Amino acid sequence: MAKKFKASMLKEEVQNFDRYLEFPLSYNDTEYPVRLYPFFKPEKINNLLNEMAVFFQTAKKENVKIDPNHEADIVSYYILRQFSDIQFTKSKKSRMIYDEFKTVINSPICQTLLKAYPKESIEQVYDRVYEVIEMNAKNEEKRKQIVDSITGLPLDNEFIKDKVLDQLNK
Repeated sequence: MAKKFKASMLKEEVQNFDRYLEFPLSYNDTEYPVRLYPFFKPEKINNLLNEMAVFFQTAKKENVKIDPNHEADIVSYYILRQFSDIQFTKSKKSRMIYDEFKTVINSPICQTLLKAYPKESIEQVYDRVYEVIEMNAKNEEKRKQIVDSITGLPLDNEFIKDKVLDQLNK
């Protein structure tokens, strides 16, 4: 009789995500232990992407100008937010987050911490970012095709056409 693979067998593998590295950092003559979680849970990568998406949406609404050269570094900032025990701002305001980002990303301490993460873990995040960008581009293209199709329909009732287009543009 063939043995069956059990989901419970994965428990040991998943426990790697709870492992951490502890770095003693000295700042102003005080030592602080900082934990880095070098192995990134897929669900936490999704949390990171969701937080970044909210940040960019809020920044757009609040008219916060994000330097395009900062976009890759913003990912690094969110890696530190999600995969370390450093205390970051609790503010939801994108201006506050962006100001904190500029401080963090220019800090030699944070640059050293970022280099401590395994290359494979960082690549997982960027691979997921590219997947989401690609998926959004495909969805936008499909949305445009649908809008073009609806716009080209010979509908006598313009009210209905406008309502459908309004729903697609939300």
